[in-house]
Amino acid sequence: MSTVDKSNVTYTGAESALPGFYLFSEYPASTIALSVARLLNPDYKGPAIRVRRSSDNAEQNIAFVNGVLDEAALLAFSAGGDAYVTTLYGQVGGLNAQRSVAAAQPRIVSAGVIDKVNGRPSMYFNGTSHYLVLSGASLNALRNVSQAAIFTVAQLDSLDVTRIAIAFSGGTSPARQGIIANSPTLNRLSTASRRVDGEASSQLVSAADVGANVHVVAQVMNYAANTQALYTDDALSASGVASTSGPGATSDTASLTAYVGVGVNTPMSGWWQGHISEVLVYGTDQSANRSDINQHAMSFYGVAA
Repeated sequence: MSTVDKSNVTYTGAESALPGFYLFSEYPASTIALSVARLLNPDYKGPAIRVRRSSDNAEQNIAFVNGVLDEAALLAFSAGGDAYVTTLYGQVGGLNAQRSVAAAQPRIVSAGVIDKVNGRPSMYFNGTSHYLVLSGASLNALRNVSQAAIFTVAQLDSLDVTRIAIAFSGGTSPARQGIIANSPTLNRLSTASRRVDGEASSQLVSAADVGANVHVVAQVMNYAANTQALYTDDALSASGVASTSGPGATSDTASLTAYVGVGVNTPMSGWWQGHISEVLVYGTDQSANRSDINQHAMSFYGVAA
């Protein structure tokens, strides 16, 4: 019997044909599912993003092709200029992140070159005016929960002031939970968590500097047990309490609004400066899947442990 050495064979087909490519084929679907670079949900048939080009302010939807953003269509539409994301379409429940004001829209193409991190398309937030907003009845699934988890793929350019990648407002709390880059002198990631309206925020701060690399960041909260954990690239960075008021379910008296790329104080502050590629938010216990979800993103975005 003869054998054939296949050790040097290279797969040249579509990424999406590889086993385990779609996150939601392997793990539960999240309440919020946003990605500018990849199709998370194989059942989602809508566009990836809607963009506005700088030359004439025309807008066009850009699709996913073979599970990833159609870069050729995006470049053809931008026609050598800049392009900005007006809508990042949600892949579950119609929860889209969007802004109609041109000055607020994050960039996706700069002078005919797609903004990327580690070779993958990513929105660039300028640190002064760019942000996206999610609102709607579907966010109510996150209002009164005993556990929650947020996953973000992001890269930070500047930490001269506090920068916020994803945050929620509800009731009288300026931020119920969120992933933050904090401490200008230390360049570290942190989280903020509130369980009930008006309580003081419980914050965690990573023990190590994050630098300017792209990271897969997870914030996992168990309100019933009053625990909170921050993970950076699948490694535990910090842990503590989820609520300064003690254990229990979240209790939001007003509808939630989610913000990508900015804090939710009035006036707004904490503008993110750098890239954000992906946001997943769960209102359920994902402790058993947390590491796998992190590693799934790390593999796609080329992030080392």
